[in-house]
Amino acid sequence: MKLKKEKTLSLMEQMELEMINEEKNKRKEAIDKIAKPFLIKRIWAGLLDIIFIVILTVGFHFCFSELFFGITGYNDCVEEVHQMYEDSYLYRIDANGDYIEYSSKDNLDEIIIKYYSTDGYAISSNELEKYYNDKLESTYFIKDENNNLILKEGIEQDKLNEFYYSNYQKAIRLFDSNPVYRKLVSKTTALIALTILISVTLATSIIYLIIPLLRKEGETPGQIINKLCIIDTRKISTIKKWQIVVRYLIILLFNYFMPIILFAEVGYFVPLTIIISVLMICITKNNLGPHDFATQSMVILKRRSDAFDMLKSINQ
Repeated sequence: MKLKKEKTLSLMEQMELEMINEEKNKRKEAIDKIAKPFLIKRIWAGLLDIIFIVILTVGFHFCFSELFFGITGYNDCVEEVHQMYEDSYLYRIDANGDYIEYSSKDNLDEIIIKYYSTDGYAISSNELEKYYNDKLESTYFIKDENNNLILKEGIEQDKLNEFYYSNYQKAIRLFDSNPVYRKLVSKTTALIALTILISVTLATSIIYLIIPLLRKEGETPGQIINKLCIIDTRKISTIKKWQIVVRYLIILLFNYFMPIILFAEVGYFVPLTIIISVLMICITKNNLGPHDFATQSMVILKRRSDAFDMLKSINQ
C-alpha cells in the first residue's frame, strides 16, 4: 500500500510538472507573437533617455551646486587649497586664474629653495638639505670658501634646466603627499561626487520612475518617442507599478551609480556595467537587459492601436 501511494504521488507530481511546462510553453509562444522593436530602435530609445538624463543632471548640478557647496564647506576647502598653492611658491596663476606648474625655462632653483625653506611639511622632512646634497651629487655645483654652493663653469644650460626641473617635480610630489593637502582634496572630490550622485538620482528618477509611473504602459521618454512600451512577461499584461520601481532601482544602481563609483576609485570613466547591459540586450533573444530579467518585463513595439488591447487579443 505504501509503495502504491508513493507511485500515485509521483504521477500527480509529474502531471503538475507537465502542466507547468505547458503553461511556460504557452507563455513563451505568446511572447514570441508580440512585435518586438529592432535592436537599433531599442538602443536608440535608451540613448535618448541617457541624453535627457545628462541634460537634467547638468541642470540640477548647476542649480544646486553653489547652495550645496556653501552648506557642506566645499568653497572653504577650495580656498584653503588655493592658499596652500600660493604659500608653496610652486605654482603660478595663469590668465584664467587657475594655478598651474612652472615650466623648465623658469627660475626653478629659487622656487624650490623657497618651498623647502618656508613649508612646514618640507621643513619637517629636511628637504632643503636633501636638495643641496642632490646639487653636489649632480657634479654641477661646488662649494666656495664660504661653504656656499656655486655653479661650475662650462655646465650646459640644457643639462642644468633638466636638473632643476627634475627636482622641481620632486617638490611637486612632496607637496601632493602633504596629509593636509590630501585631506582637503579628498573632501572636495567626495563633495563633487556627492553632488553628481544627487543630480543623477533626481534626473533618473524623472526619466525612469516618475514619468513611467504616470504612463499606462510604463514608458520612458525615449520609448514614448520611439513608440515602445513595457509589458509584464509573467502574465503577458501591462507592467505593474512595483516592476517599474524595481527596474528604476536596478538601472540607477547598476548603470549609473556603479560607473560613478568606479570613476571615483580609478580616476577615469569606466562604463563597464553599461557595456554589460548593452551586451545583454544585444545577445539575448528578446533583447533583455539586467532590469528586464530581474523584473520579468520586456520592451515591445507599440502598435497604432492601444498596446493593452493588443495584449488582450494575444491572451485570447
